[in-house]
Amino acid sequence: MALSASAQAVLDQLALLPAPPDFATITPAQETEYISASRAATAVPREGEEVARVENVTIDASGCPARVYLPASGRAGQGVIVHFHGGGWLTGSIEMSDDACRFLANRSGCVVVSAAYRFAPEHPFPAAADDAYAAFLWTADHAAEFGDCDGTRVAVVGTSAGATLAAATGLRAADAGGQLPVCQVLVYPPLDATFQSPSYVENATGYYLTAEQMRWFWSKYAGTSSRENPYLSPLFATDLQGQPPAFIITAEFDPLRDDGERYAARLRDADVTVELRRVEGQIHSFMGLLATVPEARECWTLVAERVRSALT
Repeated sequence: MALSASAQAVLDQLALLPAPPDFATITPAQETEYISASRAATAVPREGEEVARVENVTIDASGCPARVYLPASGRAGQGVIVHFHGGGWLTGSIEMSDDACRFLANRSGCVVVSAAYRFAPEHPFPAAADDAYAAFLWTADHAAEFGDCDGTRVAVVGTSAGATLAAATGLRAADAGGQLPVCQVLVYPPLDATFQSPSYVENATGYYLTAEQMRWFWSKYAGTSSRENPYLSPLFATDLQGQPPAFIITAEFDPLRDDGERYAARLRDADVTVELRRVEGQIHSFMGLLATVPEARECWTLVAERVRSALT
């Protein structure tokens, strides 16, 4: 399929920017600057839906900040969603995903905890994975403080790098023999730090995120750790039986497309319930443009419906 009109419009805007720095010599600061410029080029005023309450908190075990959204409906007694933002494990923020978390809270009718984590290269793996798991446990322990929610029912939702953390949280929870997420939503997840997915070749350049960028992100995040550690590269997990039901979203023109689709196949082989949705014509990060990309609104609505069903 050809690029969708909305994806082509984004690429046309990005084409007006200076060329990205050489990833053979780029620094994390230069990468952050480039990503910020890319977001500014495609930005529109955030929707900022009204919710019942927003509260900034700190995750005790990690010391990382989080933001709690109570839906406008004011419903109580349901489970909680933990959201992990993207940004290549080096950039991104709670603020960047504020509009999506408000949308998710209101459409699901559930509390959303948007959790931050430490960034590479200052804090390479397993720092971000540790922080994500700490956020999951903290949410389970504190759920009753946010509208009398049920802490035994916690869903994890992640986009891009945050999806890696969501998948790793499910794996780590199973290994610990403790509470599992009731479901996991993985949005265009990077799941293999060894780049074995064919889409890394098929969609290497020309669609915003490049294979070269992903290799650089992985190098900074992985550090000296084994690339086959399943908490780093969930596709290397040897046993996926008992993992939470998954809703996985991929984009057709994305180097990461096949990571998500391979993981969906692995989960199905392990008798895990999986829904896979490839969004034809779209590129990486399209769900970050909620106000301007119709497919983003459609997909976030689906995420809200699937999570609401799992939590209620």
